[in-house]
Amino acid sequence: MVDDFVKGRSGMLGNMLQMVLGNVNLTGMIQKELIKFLSNEGTKDLVATLLRKEWEKILDWQAEQLEEQFGREQLLQTAKKVVGKIIRMDQVLSTPISTLASSYRERLVEQMAPQVVQLFGSWLAGRIEDLMERLHLADVVREQVETFSVERIEEMVLLITSRELKMITYLGALLGGSIGLLQGIFVLVMG
Repeated sequence: MVDDFVKGRSGMLGNMLQMVLGNVNLTGMIQKELIKFLSNEGTKDLVATLLRKEWEKILDWQAEQLEEQFGREQLLQTAKKVVGKIIRMDQVLSTPISTLASSYRERLVEQMAPQVVQLFGSWLAGRIEDLMERLHLADVVREQVETFSVERIEEMVLLITSRELKMITYLGALLGGSIGLLQGIFVLVMG
């Protein structure tokens, strides 16, 4: 390229360069100087600094700027390729959730679950009146009870009463036996 440049400028500049340099290979000289320049530690630092500054500028870009610079379709295709290389979807979809979540299990169970339950509980407690009004729960219960036949209500009352009376009978037997046992022990000890 240097030779072509000098030959293309055969005017006064080209003639002057040939007179000053003579038969010296201009391309070889420029190539050696470029290699020295690029091998220099200061050049590496300068290039690294310039690249870092440009990268920081790119990181500050908004999505619109990226889209203008590269085009929407190109960005989408690149993102798909990168994500496809990073995440193997066929492997992820064939892996059980328990395996995927195993590394997060302790944190999920001990930290996140209680927090979620507490947040949901407090949210629900704050809105229970609204929910009751929206659901018209009292009206629904009243309507359901009113649709019951008398026989059905009698059956439910008797079922509940028989269970409760059995429990009262067992509790009475337990209390009576305990009191009797304590009285017997008391009489033996005192007598």
